[in-house]
Amino acid sequence: MKKRIIPTVLYDGKTVVKGSQFNNERTVGMVEATANLYARRRPDEIFFLDINARKEKRGPNFEVFEYFATKFDVPFAVGGGISSVEDARRCVTSGAEKVVLGSVAHSNPHLIEEISSQLGSQAVVVSVDYWDQEHFVYSNSGSVRTTKTIYEFLSQIQELGAGEVLLQDISRDGKLSGLNINMLRPVVEAADVTVIASGGAGTPEHFLDAFKAGASGVAAGAMFQFTKFTPSDVAQFLKSKGLDVR
Repeated sequence: MKKRIIPTVLYDGKTVVKGSQFNNERTVGMVEATANLYARRRPDEIFFLDINARKEKRGPNFEVFEYFATKFDVPFAVGGGISSVEDARRCVTSGAEKVVLGSVAHSNPHLIEEISSQLGSQAVVVSVDYWDQEHFVYSNSGSVRTTKTIYEFLSQIQELGAGEVLLQDISRDGKLSGLNINMLRPVVEAADVTVIASGGAGTPEHFLDAFKAGASGVAAGAMFQFTKFTPSDVAQFLKSKGLDVR
């Protein structure tokens, strides 16, 4: 299976924000401008995550997704504000390939099963958020520590039909200091689905470390917005190391 390099764009409705440990206080620009930038850079896939939709009780912005669809010839996934099968279906008909479920996977886990049965498991990514070396999963943008361990939650969401896991270390989010390989490796070994690592990627070497640990993809936000590296740079580096990338 080819390894995937996945830029992540965090936005608040229409405005792109800079994240650090799931605190998103710095405004970067408009989401359309960021979309245009990545359309030119041609990454493997893009994640667009609306980080305040649930807190502000907003649904997905389908018009923005339709705009993305006119710009990209690469797959993109969307998350934030998805609370029903109909929301997920409209995301897909608006152009998204996948939906990313975060807090709703805790408050209404059977939505995973409903979306999977309607759209297929390949369309369902579930975010598994944790803090540093803790084994408990967090919800509500990292503000609530649940009583489930990573492995208990992983087992539950797989059984319900999740097709992919977005494994995010909150403590490393936006820090550019490297991914949490010590936690990534055992989760990959325990998972029956593909795992995307997120939180801390800052150099091409960090991608290499994650792929060697078994990740199917690596998602990075700050690295592609605030360093010199582009997805193409990372791909060329990985190819030079013998990895099969898209």
